[in-house]
Amino acid sequence: MRQSVIEFTQANYPHLQCLRLADNSHGDEELNIDILIGADFYWHFVSGSVIRCPGSGPVALSTRLGYVLSGPVGIPVQEQGDSTVNLTETHVLKISNSVTEEENSLVREVKHFWDLETLGIKHDEPTVYEKFIEDITYNGERYEVKLPFKESHPILPDNYHLSKTRLESLLRRLKSKPEVLKHYDEVIQEQLGKSIIEAVNIEEQQVVGKIHYLPHREVIRLDKDTNKLRVVYDASAKRSGPSLYDCLYSGPPLTPMIFDVMARFRAHKVALTADVEKAFLNVAIAPEHRDYLRFLWVDDILTDNPQLVIMRFTRVVFGVNSSPFLLNGTIRHHLNSYVDKDPEFVEEVVRSLYVDDLASSKPDGTSAHDFYCKMKTRFKATGFNMRK
Repeated sequence: MRQSVIEFTQANYPHLQCLRLADNSHGDEELNIDILIGADFYWHFVSGSVIRCPGSGPVALSTRLGYVLSGPVGIPVQEQGDSTVNLTETHVLKISNSVTEEENSLVREVKHFWDLETLGIKHDEPTVYEKFIEDITYNGERYEVKLPFKESHPILPDNYHLSKTRLESLLRRLKSKPEVLKHYDEVIQEQLGKSIIEAVNIEEQQVVGKIHYLPHREVIRLDKDTNKLRVVYDASAKRSGPSLYDCLYSGPPLTPMIFDVMARFRAHKVALTADVEKAFLNVAIAPEHRDYLRFLWVDDILTDNPQLVIMRFTRVVFGVNSSPFLLNGTIRHHLNSYVDKDPEFVEEVVRSLYVDDLASSKPDGTSAHDFYCKMKTRFKATGFNMRK
């Protein structure tokens, strides 16, 4: 600790003068921390013997390392002028209003954390959430959002060759698992049929820094009876240059604490659970951002020499770091349209919805059914479908 005056303090308090202290300092050097003692070992070091000042002054506590001091020092310290002096558990500390370089560094680090990584707040610029609200639109069928790019992100490479290499490796691996490969292709073809993805017209103008490919792989859930296979896209993949993950804000957390959700879930007699079916895939991506979400597949999985096909997402991709924020922001934006008409409904949904899962409770069956009907009706209009 800086500016310690332990020896000076010991000399000016009679009850401290004959004690062997754990630390000694004349006040012109820094005392470094030698050891940190956890609470589980505290009483192995502390004997419990306490020596108190007859009046107001520091207290000495006996330890295996010597006495340690704590409490106020009520005498003037000549070397320090009118500064107030206090003791911690092991040292005498000078308290002043000056800001050290270490404190400035800490302030900068905290500011950097809040500005760049979590909320994207910058001086005189909108936050990530405010920019999201400015950009979100409704296309008559569903909400449409933009990816929350960092303002000064580096140029994003198209990483076509990385994705091609990863796809070739994937196909070689799945050739030995024909049922998995068939299911994999069925997932992609189903999404193509539902316009969740679309084929890319290679004759379109290719803009450098506006095209990026997402490698993908299978994840198989053995604990589920249906939909065991999920295609997962890797937004953190990179070889030379940044990944898509590096260029996007994660966005502020908009979900309540899971403990709070579960505590409220147990508050009433009738339980309500539901989830938003394919929630991420029901939020559209603005056309100008879809080329950041390209991926590669093949035209025919049964041939030995299939042709590469370029696809891109038209919806929010599960697995991109900003996707939970985009989904939750969209749901909150939609719920805001009911704030004036039904504020209690809005508050309950916001407090009970964790990403795409809802857990709530009601005192009786009638109120539970009414709430369920509101959820189904008010969410279905936006492309969301609540499954109970």
